[in-house]
Amino acid sequence: LKILQWAGGKHADYCAPILANDFNVNKKDFINLWKKIMKLFPEIDLVYFRKQPEYVEKIKNPFVEFLNNHRDSIIYSVLLPKTWEEYTHGVLNKNFLTQNLRKERLLKNLGNVSFKIITDQVETKNLIEELIRQKNIRLKSQGIQNLFKTEDVNFYNSFENNNSKKIKIHLCSLTLNDELIAIHWGVIYKNRFYYLLLAMKEESFSKYSPGRLLISLMIKWCIENKIQIFDFTLGSEKYKKSWSNDKSILFNYLKLNNVKGFIFYLMIKIKLILKSFKGNR
Repeated sequence: LKILQWAGGKHADYCAPILANDFNVNKKDFINLWKKIMKLFPEIDLVYFRKQPEYVEKIKNPFVEFLNNHRDSIIYSVLLPKTWEEYTHGVLNKNFLTQNLRKERLLKNLGNVSFKIITDQVETKNLIEELIRQKNIRLKSQGIQNLFKTEDVNFYNSFENNNSKKIKIHLCSLTLNDELIAIHWGVIYKNRFYYLLLAMKEESFSKYSPGRLLISLMIKWCIENKIQIFDFTLGSEKYKKSWSNDKSILFNYLKLNNVKGFIFYLMIKIKLILKSFKGNR
């Protein structure tokens, strides 16, 4: 089957068009333009646009606004205040904050806890490999078969060489007595911090939730560095909601272009309807 989809693949949490800052189009013009584009590709069996945000920056995504989409999932984020105190007392639930402080205290009772931003190239490479290793251990324990492979490690290693002055990699770690217990790989773009890959040593530290402490320190770092939004990206896990004060929705668009793709279309359609129903409950 030939399927038209957004570029990005499994590494992309958001898939959307590139829009000009002054982009402005009405529904009629967009639909006419979209029909003309589709006529250029008669060989396409299916159109399947996944993980589409409702907005691209502050502009409404026309592929969500004007086409018949299925709701995918909720995305959580933090609209960051100016100070850490404003965040902890104005955003976080009191019980959640108390749990954070208790777990942090228990962890610090074990020794010296250190938070570090990684910039050295050799250390970065080693840390990414350890991050992927820990992530795979976690995925295996959950029975998930789609594990990170060598090409995935290469993807994250080579991302450092993206040659963009606007995109910054943010790699950080949490250590206890010089032992690595949590790692995060993320991206900063236009005053927005993208939370992407978190891994922690769960064998002996799970009850201390080192990942929770690392998230706390990252949000604090973002506030201190005038970042405006901490974006938890794909996944509507409950723990993300606990940290957040804002949310948005991702959408999927599916269209059958000819009879050839009907069976596959039907399978995806049922899946999307069930997922949309579950997300609306």
